[in-house]
Amino acid sequence: MTIHKTISVESEAFWAECHKCARRENKALSTIIMDKLKEYIKVHGEGNPVYILDKFIENPDFKAVPATMETKEKWVKFCQNTTDKTLKELEYQGMMIQIISRAYAQIPKGDERRKTFFQNLHQMEIFRT
Repeated sequence: MTIHKTISVESEAFWAECHKCARRENKALSTIIMDKLKEYIKVHGEGNPVYILDKFIENPDFKAVPATMETKEKWVKFCQNTTDKTLKELEYQGMMIQIISRAYAQIPKGDERRKTFFQNLHQMEIFRT
């Protein structure tokens, strides 16, 4: 069911430019707005975690890295500007995430997946392809 809502815009000129861009892409402006809102919710839906300075003070090995589901561009920029040690640690973490996610992806959704517990990564490796 479609729900109609009202939004505020900066000016008539801005609104006209928005419609012009939408027409050029042969899309309804409401579709473009909804797509962007869905993208925003996907990125910010659970809030924006902030690292407090105490984390850096309490643990000198603490590393702030981009979120796992962040864009490829942000990861590239991070990797271009980090140390070899951090790159190796990321490679290892990535391998673990891949093994874990692949193992659980093979288990049907729902209660069976939630109740499944592997003792170690080697048990999960049987799902590697």
